[in-house]
Amino acid sequence: MLARFFFQRAAGANVSGNEFKFDTFAHYIQVRGSAAAPLDLSNDRFTMGQNKVASIDTAAAPIILPVGQRAVAYWVWDETPADVKPVDYLTYEYAYNQDGTKSFYPGSFGALQAFIDPAAGNIGVGKGEAVYLQADILDAQGIAVPSGRDFTLDFGGHRYVVNDPGAGSPDAQTNAFQLLKDSNLTFKNGAIAVAEGAKNIKRIFQNYANVTFENLTVDPTNQVGGEDYALSFNNGIVVMKGATNIFASSSTVKALDVCYWKSGGYGDGVSVTFDEGFTGNVAGVVVCDSADAAKASLSIAGSGSFGGIELSPGSKNGVMISITGGTFSAEATVSDKAAADGAATLPIDPVKPAADAEGLWFEDAAAWGEAAGVVDGYGGLLDPNDVATRAEASAVVMRFINAMYE
Repeated sequence: MLARFFFQRAAGANVSGNEFKFDTFAHYIQVRGSAAAPLDLSNDRFTMGQNKVASIDTAAAPIILPVGQRAVAYWVWDETPADVKPVDYLTYEYAYNQDGTKSFYPGSFGALQAFIDPAAGNIGVGKGEAVYLQADILDAQGIAVPSGRDFTLDFGGHRYVVNDPGAGSPDAQTNAFQLLKDSNLTFKNGAIAVAEGAKNIKRIFQNYANVTFENLTVDPTNQVGGEDYALSFNNGIVVMKGATNIFASSSTVKALDVCYWKSGGYGDGVSVTFDEGFTGNVAGVVVCDSADAAKASLSIAGSGSFGGIELSPGSKNGVMISITGGTFSAEATVSDKAAADGAATLPIDPVKPAADAEGLWFEDAAAWGEAAGVVDGYGGLLDPNDVATRAEASAVVMRFINAMYE
């Protein structure tokens, strides 16, 4: 049973110091839409049993509840015929924060989609607000985040599995998430995968926004067409933080690309940064693909691990590549072309140094020199205390220059 509180007007209404007892019946609160003013119930008390407040909270006439009081956004399903109302309507939860912003607590895909991309007149996540997933979502579909949005999606440690249809342009609805230009977004604390048997999901993130990934695991195992390009970055500022992982079945899988999409009309360019706190694993290769080096950059710091880095054949002028951290697999380390076309520093390769350099203070330098082909020794030994002739010193300098600039 539902009991109803209906307010004909909101402007100037003094509703304060009351107790709403919702412990017996489920209730909902509504303000006439034409009131066009908020109803402030922030100084009232709500006694809840097993019921939830179902608040018809429209953008034109919001109902301001006490800080932290969970409510169900009834409006998102209010006009649905009674016989087909979604069974998950009680998962459309939200609450007001101390500063007047809202937090959203969806427990179903329908609720998540309604809050991220609300229908006209409905409430949805606003600038600087956050969405906190409350359960595993195993029946998700593609979501396109419109341009100009600013929010955080916290998966709360839950698993999020995407099936058809995907998001994208009408002729390419192939993405789990499509993030459009001029948005500022954060995705964190969870795991995203593609459903087994999906027929259209070819990519998990297609990005044109400014976006941060933090402690997020991306698993493209069931992508249509294979695991390549689980994440495609064509525009915006991208930051990878914490234990963010991109699964791949081998180190030669193309995990993500840094690809300035010149023909797409996005003039800003793209930068991808694995920051100092990055500890995750990109099991495949990072592909740099830009015909304009000034419009694409890749920076790797932190202590994460990578399959490797390579430049695509079409990346004629390279990209700006800075590598000051991370480790790279022996099978697919930084390609010679990537190093030649802009790498500020070559990575330390995990290949062990010569036996007579192991455990000594210059071990890392020796390992790098051998992996890069700059320094070698005799018979598998570096002989670090031996004297170098002028000819040998010249050879080392030449190899270093070739490794950096050819």
